[in-house]
Amino acid sequence: MTDQMDMGQELELGMAQLEHLKGQMENLRAQAQSVQAVIMDHQRSIDVLNDLTTRNERSVLVPLGASVLMKANIDAGGSCILDHGAGLMITTSNEEAVKKLTSSMGSLRQTLQSMEKAMQDLLGRYEELSARTQELYGMRTQQGDGPEGTF
Repeated sequence: MTDQMDMGQELELGMAQLEHLKGQMENLRAQAQSVQAVIMDHQRSIDVLNDLTTRNERSVLVPLGASVLMKANIDAGGSCILDHGAGLMITTSNEEAVKKLTSSMGSLRQTLQSMEKAMQDLLGRYEELSARTQELYGMRTQQGDGPEGTF
């Protein structure tokens, strides 16, 4: 009976750990999607800055919100205002802004790779724990002392 109690406790613990790992993977996946969205935003900004630098057209549509756009003319000076964090905005050349955005994208991609590796590690742990938990469930079921329902 002691082995069955130990097995039952290990099975319950394994199932709880599986749920915990599943939650961690879901949270990490959501964070990775957020990082990917920031990378895409950076790339769009780089594309626009490059496009504005090479075009002679200076008329643009500025989105104001609620599907309202306003025609505007942009300055041909080749500079933009870049957010440096903590509310600090600095005027910089388009080229310098592209360099900073590209550098930031590199850091974000490294972060994304680290997150993907962590997700793979969690998945490996999940698969190992799942196999052990299924094994315990099968042993308890064979002994006629398994939990109700299916695993």
